[in-house]
Amino acid sequence: MHRSSLLARLLTIVTALIFTPIAIGLLSSGGYVWANAVITRYAQGGPDLAAFAGPVAMQLLGLLLLAGVVITGVWSSAGLLAAGIWGLIWLLVSAIPSAMIEVYQGATSFLPQGWIDGTTYGITSGLCVALGAMGLVLFTVRRRPSTRRAGAVLLGILLAPLTLLIGGWLFIRGVAGSQMRALLLSDLSFNVGATLAMLGGVLLIVLGVGVTRWSSWALLLPAATLLVATAILMLPDGYPLLGAVLPADTVQSAFMFFLLGGGTATAVVYLAFTAVMHRMRARASGAPQAVGAPQTAGAPQTAE
Repeated sequence: MHRSSLLARLLTIVTALIFTPIAIGLLSSGGYVWANAVITRYAQGGPDLAAFAGPVAMQLLGLLLLAGVVITGVWSSAGLLAAGIWGLIWLLVSAIPSAMIEVYQGATSFLPQGWIDGTTYGITSGLCVALGAMGLVLFTVRRRPSTRRAGAVLLGILLAPLTLLIGGWLFIRGVAGSQMRALLLSDLSFNVGATLAMLGGVLLIVLGVGVTRWSSWALLLPAATLLVATAILMLPDGYPLLGAVLPADTVQSAFMFFLLGGGTATAVVYLAFTAVMHRMRARASGAPQAVGAPQTAGAPQTAE
């Protein structure tokens, strides 16, 4: 398979570094209105659809931008890898509560509150790490396209939901014990357990996305699950339902992650990446064989 050009790499890097933070800011800003409405149980009445028109438009635009960032992987994996590096940087900052609080307070002087909340509840680091994992998959697929086997496809479909579920739970638990504890309780001590939970969650998220290397459909079930969970949590009784299945110290973090758009955004990038992977596999199946490999009759010999 042909490798991406230098121009494609530069353009996708610039696109990812500009559009990804804007998309997350739009998502969390629009989701902030939803979160307030759900927390107050829609003021004991039905939601005012007119009041939600603007926030919904913001979130839709954010989702489109994120999907666009993923689609750039068709031309180069560099942009997704750059987004992943950005996510790791923020992950390291958030693991040190004092540094995170300093960045948080500094950002409030020039960014809307909703944009900052997206980083506080783990949306930035969680989404960007997933984007980086997608970049790694595309990087390897470009250089060594794999042969799809029924057993590997089935294993991926079973393995991805499990690893992503456990990884997501560990990640949210780490956010609750580090970032949320620092903001709500002013506890700036370094929490080893929370940091290990975040790191373990990130590794499992990377693994869950990584199985798409062999199973292109692996992210469909996690995407559908995230969309259903988000819809349920938007109901007036969503918070008590979440409290029934999660430990008390992680409920608020998980609740805000979903309502600020984290669940929907993750589902959208999973679906967009599934489409990109099928595009890449279709391209690989029509690509010329490597130099020195047996050529089929009539097949053109084209250099990499």
